[in-house]
Amino acid sequence: MRDAAATRSSRTVTAVESEDVHLRNYDARETHHLWLRAVGEGRTVERTYRLGPGTTESETGLLPPGEYDVEVELDGLRRWAGRCRVDDGPEHTVLVEVGNGLVSITEGIPR
Repeated sequence: MRDAAATRSSRTVTAVESEDVHLRNYDARETHHLWLRAVGEGRTVERTYRLGPGTTESETGLLPPGEYDVEVELDGLRRWAGRCRVDDGPEHTVLVEVGNGLVSITEGIPR
C-alpha cells in the first residue's frame, strides 16, 4: 500500500479576477444598445455597450469594491435602476440582463 502523502501532487492555486459588471442579452433576434452608469465609492463610471443577440460582455477592474447605485438605459428609451455591491466574489457582481424589452439589474452571478 502506498503512502497517501507520497502520491499527492503539489498544486499552485491562481487567483482569478471576478467580474465587476456582467451583461447578458437573452433576445435571440435583437441587438441592444445599453448605457450604464455606476455611482459609488466617490466615483462615477459610465460605459456604453452593444450586445448582439444571445451575447454577453463583462468588465473586470472597472469598479473598486463597494456599494454602487447602477442605472441602465436600454436603446435610448427606458431606464432602470438598482443597487449592487461589488467585490472579488462572483456573488457581488453587477448583473445586467436584457430580454423582451426589459432590463434586470441584480447583484451576483448565479452559480
